Amino acid sequence: SATKDIPTTVAESSGAAAKAGAYIVDENFVPCAPKEYPAEKDVAGKDVRIGVWVCECGINIGATVNVPEVAKYAETLPNVVYSTSTMYACAQDCLQAISEAISTYDLTRVVVASCTPRTHEPLFRVACREGGLNPYLFNMANIRDQCSWIHMHEPEAATKKAKDLVRMAIAKAALLEPLQGTKIPVTSAAAVIGGGITGMTTALDIAAQGVPVHLVEKEAVLGGQALKFRHKEDGIDTQDFVQDLVKKVNDNKLITVHLNAEIKDLPGFVGNFKLQLMDGTDEAVGAVILAIGAPAYQPTEYNYGTDAKVKTNIEVENEIADGKFNAKNVAFIQCVGSRNDKVSYCSRVCCTNSLRNAISIKLADPTANVTIFHKDIRSYGFREEMYRKACEVGVTFLRYDEAAPLPAYDGNAVTAFDATLGADVSVPVDCVVLANGIAPAREEKEVIAKMLKIPISKDGFYFEAHQKLRPVDFATEGVYVAGLAHWPKHMDECLAQGSGAASRALTVISKEFLTSEGIVASVNETYCDGCGVCEGCCDYKAITIIETDGGLKSNVNAGLCKGCGCCVASCPSGAMEQKGFKNSQIIAEVDACLDFPVGGE
Repeated sequence: SATKDIPTTVAESSGAAAKAGAYIVDENFVPCAPKEYPAEKDVAGKDVRIGVWVCECGINIGATVNVPEVAKYAETLPNVVYSTSTMYACAQDCLQAISEAISTYDLTRVVVASCTPRTHEPLFRVACREGGLNPYLFNMANIRDQCSWIHMHEPEAATKKAKDLVRMAIAKAALLEPLQGTKIPVTSAAAVIGGGITGMTTALDIAAQGVPVHLVEKEAVLGGQALKFRHKEDGIDTQDFVQDLVKKVNDNKLITVHLNAEIKDLPGFVGNFKLQLMDGTDEAVGAVILAIGAPAYQPTEYNYGTDAKVKTNIEVENEIADGKFNAKNVAFIQCVGSRNDKVSYCSRVCCTNSLRNAISIKLADPTANVTIFHKDIRSYGFREEMYRKACEVGVTFLRYDEAAPLPAYDGNAVTAFDATLGADVSVPVDCVVLANGIAPAREEKEVIAKMLKIPISKDGFYFEAHQKLRPVDFATEGVYVAGLAHWPKHMDECLAQGSGAASRALTVISKEFLTSEGIVASVNETYCDGCGVCEGCCDYKAITIIETDGGLKSNVNAGLCKGCGCCVASCPSGAMEQKGFKNSQIIAEVDACLDFPVGGE
């Protein structure tokens, strides 16, 4: 649809899936049958037989590390019965080869030395499962991020280090045990926090697939920041669009709207949250989408609020729409409240807003003098056409030097150092338009962030799990973000991301059950004395102290546990244990790193 970066593309493609899904929700629709896997191989009491795949990852690893040499070295290590090198371990043919080798070589463990497990471990786990092996009998050695990329000018040393990393991974793999996740029932309902255009779009897309939605808005009406806009997007009047969304939401029987609502708490975990409002509302939901928006920055610069000549872009937009704007000499000053020492980020929308208003002023009065003072114009994508049109209608652009003082306004003229001319330029004005950016509303975000244990970036916006791979997800499963709560963006981008968040939430709340991660903490009640240290250090509230026949003991909720290991490290009695990262397994890695015999002194 246009040139876009990776995060936007991924979010919008998820949104397209949500839109498509609405068309196949029908009583005659037959969902795809769940994937069937062969019975898991029983490895209890069997000899450890490890298969090793060392990946070249094109030139990412192969250009630095001697991969065939590493694979040959792995053959010499204890318990390894098969070892090979491959160009791309994540390619479909190699994944199939891994599955087949499990049977061919009677493998009981699999090790892949390649890139980061953060992105590729799930692929290899599935390959193991397709081969009849428990997916947790798999281990990875990251010889890309931890070796080839950081030692690209030291091929011999990098190859030696790769051998060390592979040896460590094999040592741990030998002690891995089969793990199983826990089945968790899912509540088929969603909570959307924020009743702006993003939140309403998200709610409508979820409801379109037959799932109930609770839409929570702190104000008395729906619409959010978009209620202030008067321009047209793609030929559609903004206010007409907003009111149409409001009507669709109010008419949808699956959407419950909570106005003047304040959130009291959002306890729970993926598939099982509780939406608790100050008015006493207490609703079970399976997923939470944060679309709380962000306000415009309220400027204090250039005598705004005391000088009637100084206005914001939104104010000018409304005056133009009402036919009340009549200034002849107009100066736009960009980046007010953005891209400075205190606020480093670009608000993305300001340049486009200024271009739109500048064009409207020139079209209404071709004799008007319109100048835009800017550091640079960021009208990205097809919005570049707006910049070209502004040039065509006679808008003047003055690029001021960032190293020089900011444009100055004395009540009659705006003066700035023109980087092109290399001299100060003064422009008489009877209206100064401030291109104010978007403020993060950090305090409001922090309240919800503490409830859901989600991060906030240094700029004050919500911080996604992975910018490219999971751009609308949080690390806290079952919680998603969309719109201005995430970062500054245009209306069309907010709508697309809202649909993307709906699609991601539906992957959870469309299921009857979820299976929790197998790598979680567990408690040995024999050693646990119920001191509560683990409960206090758990960021995910996964641990509670309960009364048992044996006294106070720790209890781990597998649905909430993220396997971070903080409780294991803090337990004074050694009662907490991390599945998949037992002491014996970690010690085996350390011994292998030091080149001691596994299990040695």
